[in-house]
Amino acid sequence: WLLPFVNMVVDILQSQSPAGAVPHILGILTGHIYHFFSIIWPKMGGKRYFVAPEAFASALTASKDEDDAVIKKASSKAKKQTA
Repeated sequence: WLLPFVNMVVDILQSQSPAGAVPHILGILTGHIYHFFSIIWPKMGGKRYFVAPEAFASALTASKDEDDAVIKKASSKAKKQTA
């Protein structure tokens, strides 16, 4: 979890200016805001503001049958390796 902060320090040292931290600070703040509004806020009863469009979400998610087939294949492969 220290990687973003270490990258920020390295960029500050390489640029020899505190301005090198600006993109990293913006990225860290953006990540915290996204995490809060997509996970914490809905658990507290708030509305979930960051929802992927349906077409995008359906393109990236596999169907239930495909998920089951992948899980069965992986479990049988693991059983064969341990036997």
